[in-house]
Amino acid sequence: LLETPMPIARVALILLSIHLFLANINPLALASPISPGVIHTDPTQIHMGIRWQVSGDVNLDATCQVRFRKVGTPQWRDGLDLIRTHPDLHGQAADRPDNRFAGSLFFLETGTSYEIELTLNDPDGGGTRETVTAATLHEMQAAADATEVHVIPGDGGGSGTTADPFRGLQIACDNARPGTTIHLAAGTYAPFELTTSGEADRPIVLRGPVDPHGNSDEAAWAIIDGQDTDRGVFTLGRYDIRTGHLIIEDLVIQSGRWGIDAQNSHHILMRRCRVRDVDFGYYNRRDKGWESHQMVMDSSFVGRTPWPGSGIPSERGIDLRGSGNIVAHNRISNFGDGISLQPNTDAYGYANDIYGNDINEIVDDPIEIDYNSCNTRVWRNRVTNGRMGISLAPIYGGPVYVFRNQFFNLESSAYKMNRDPAGLVIADPYGVGSILNDDTEILIEE
Repeated sequence: LLETPMPIARVALILLSIHLFLANINPLALASPISPGVIHTDPTQIHMGIRWQVSGDVNLDATCQVRFRKVGTPQWRDGLDLIRTHPDLHGQAADRPDNRFAGSLFFLETGTSYEIELTLNDPDGGGTRETVTAATLHEMQAAADATEVHVIPGDGGGSGTTADPFRGLQIACDNARPGTTIHLAAGTYAPFELTTSGEADRPIVLRGPVDPHGNSDEAAWAIIDGQDTDRGVFTLGRYDIRTGHLIIEDLVIQSGRWGIDAQNSHHILMRRCRVRDVDFGYYNRRDKGWESHQMVMDSSFVGRTPWPGSGIPSERGIDLRGSGNIVAHNRISNFGDGISLQPNTDAYGYANDIYGNDINEIVDDPIEIDYNSCNTRVWRNRVTNGRMGISLAPIYGGPVYVFRNQFFNLESSAYKMNRDPAGLVIADPYGVGSILNDDTEILIEE
């Protein structure tokens, strides 16, 4: 520099570049204390998601440990450390960067309160310890004093009593109020719409006469037959109405574009149903940010999409939007995607559970959790005949947990990790050992 005269601006630029280089290789140059923010808990029936918003800690050397115990008991148990997500991480939504610690407590007791102790440590300062109390969820049940009404196949009329049942499901649904349980007699019913909501402790219940999986006599089933309608066989909600706190059980739903056309639906429990000969099984066709807390359990879904196929068919077996959804112990076959749990367009997806499902003959993704943010958990599912096992394309910061799943005869790979996903915790029965907080051994793949 002394031998060759240079403009002052160029010298300044060189010195600035050297300073930035040294800052990047010296973490102490970026040291800053962490600043804790709001703690969120996101429960399902057996898991608890935790999100602790933070700021500061530019050099990312902070950690967060977890202990928990059932309220009223003395013994603390260690949870998995929370994982850090920061705005510069790959896989972040450009318009919604997040800065947090997050993680899950696994295999808790249903409907139980827990104390959760979080210890935030940062060598640069700002660390703290906070304790919050949160409860896992109960499974929704019919009201103890439910109003019992009865329905038989038909086209209007009746009063809903056993002696004078409603004739047809539409009139029964039009008369439903919070706390109503509608008992369907065996027979074949026309498509219908339900837009009335129940309440948290007084849901509306639609109940068939027998479990169609436990009783093979179709004459004993309550069958909702769309007769190849290009609409929904069962339309749940409407584009401008948010509908929730419903239980749907022991029904057969068949022959239509959408088996259940779930529009703006929340707090739904569907169990022991059989959905067949449809393009979409249970489908959140709207996307207003109203969808959440939908449970689809112990049911079967058979679509019309032949396997193997080509391209990316749009049909889906189960499509749930939002957070707090559970898909468990279902059989699903012959769709473009098997199970798809994605957030709403303008929101993150938190704390969704997919487990114990048997999924086969899916042209594209048997399980898809694209665009979820954190604490979605996928475990003990069996996938046979599909393109990808589980799509994680992308995950916005994580963690999401994928463990103890089985894959057979995939066209491509077990895990689709396109679009820079971040925060994946993938466990595999052939990896190295680790212990979850329920003292159950899982094996973490390196």
